[in-house]
Amino acid sequence: MMKLQVNGRVNEPQMFTAKNGRNGQNFSIANEYKEKKGDDIVLLTQWIDCTQWQNDEQPLAKIKKGDKLNVIGIPITEVYQVKETKEFKAKLKCIVSWVEVVNELPFE
Repeated sequence: MMKLQVNGRVNEPQMFTAKNGRNGQNFSIANEYKEKKGDDIVLLTQWIDCTQWQNDEQPLAKIKKGDKLNVIGIPITEVYQVKETKEFKAKLKCIVSWVEVVNELPFE
């Protein structure tokens, strides 16, 4: 099984209850990285959409917008089509198995 580890800041988490009664939350993590473009080095951000399901081993993490997180989970790639341009794009998602709110991230 593939695992994805992500470090970054979270946007506004959204709590939900699925049709089967199971609770979960959705949130996105901003993962920042540096990339060389010509002679310049630019800071880029990749947003990873995350879903955490409540289970007996780990309750839903108490997170809020701006928290720094370490997340481990199963990566999923979703392909979608932009309505206006008809262009196909890919989006990285993560089904969270472990989440930790941290004070400092490794890249800071």
